[in-house]
Amino acid sequence: MSVADLAVKVFNGLFLSGLNAATSQNEINNKRINIIVSVCNTSNSIFPKVMQHMVINIPDDKDTNIIQHLDSGTQFINDAHTSGNPVLVHCEQGISRNVTLVVAYLMKYLLNGKLVDELLDMIRKMRSQAKCVWGNSVPNSSFYAQLDLYEDMGMVLDPISEPYKIDNLGKDPESVKAGNLELDPNETLICYN
Repeated sequence: MSVADLAVKVFNGLFLSGLNAATSQNEINNKRINIIVSVCNTSNSIFPKVMQHMVINIPDDKDTNIIQHLDSGTQFINDAHTSGNPVLVHCEQGISRNVTLVVAYLMKYLLNGKLVDELLDMIRKMRSQAKCVWGNSVPNSSFYAQLDLYEDMGMVLDPISEPYKIDNLGKDPESVKAGNLELDPNETLICYN
């Protein structure tokens, strides 16, 4: 297994990785991971058996509205993490989508008061110490902007808040004005037990 295939601990019981580590039975067993959060387009059938598995089925591109998944994703991680279960959050490359979700989780539940940039630096340092080839991970520019917006909203998605209306993430202005936030059925959150 190469260094890029490892799950890296960013906080006690919280790991980040790409798809290779998430689908490695050895890596899951070695880290005693019980819960996986997949933030990518993937099939559940390729993963090792774990207690719970959440899938947030979204692509890594500038048009993806990841903010709509941050409340439920961070809540899922928090529920697992606070019950003492090691959690692995991954996307395909381990660079953008999973980092976005973990930064939102850290801001909201563990390191209140830390800013997006501080948390990204912390994650980069952890990965650098593990000598990961993807140590310079960073959310894509749209996800980064959505993390800033999430922070401005107090880490709670509020589609009728002024910051959300101003940013509006490319939505129809009337829909944003009314506070309508519709989940794309192709991005459904799925939990497996």
